[in-house]
Amino acid sequence: MSHCLHVRTAISSFCLKKNLFQGFLYALFGTLLLIFSGTFLPLYFLQPLGWLLYLIAFFFITYGLLPYRQLTRLQNCPNEIKEGLKVQEAHLQIWVKGHPQITLDFPSIKAIYFLSDPLRYGVVFQLKNWPPYLPARLKKNFVQIDAKKKKIFCFYFSKRSFEEINKLVFAKTESASS
Repeated sequence: MSHCLHVRTAISSFCLKKNLFQGFLYALFGTLLLIFSGTFLPLYFLQPLGWLLYLIAFFFITYGLLPYRQLTRLQNCPNEIKEGLKVQEAHLQIWVKGHPQITLDFPSIKAIYFLSDPLRYGVVFQLKNWPPYLPARLKKNFVQIDAKKKKIFCFYFSKRSFEEINKLVFAKTESASS
């Protein structure tokens, strides 16, 4: 199987910085809670409730730094959209963590558009009809599926990637209809 189109996720530095800053604030709050409760609260309060304060502080630290870690992991092993060919029918494959997860035939794609929010950008595939092999709802690994709206949203694909995909899909669709 030969792949002509091969685009990968590209996370902007603004998005990484924003996630790191927000995560730092949550982690700082958790660390300060741990330090100040251990320093200023009396022992008779810490003996029964110290474990709870520790768990709350640990939760804030983890909650703050986990989104940044997920984005850096996505940078190291990016999601991909590839063009493929199966039994003389061209299709797009969405790869997550190096494995093909979703296959879309070109005729089933109604529209493609780019969502350009600074923190949540990417490619949205609007489908004509929902393939039976896809789940109704899914949001994992920066791919969000919604069967009611017949949309698949792939996070963190750049505008250039969108233009390449759009050009390819509609060129293939036009050549297949002629």
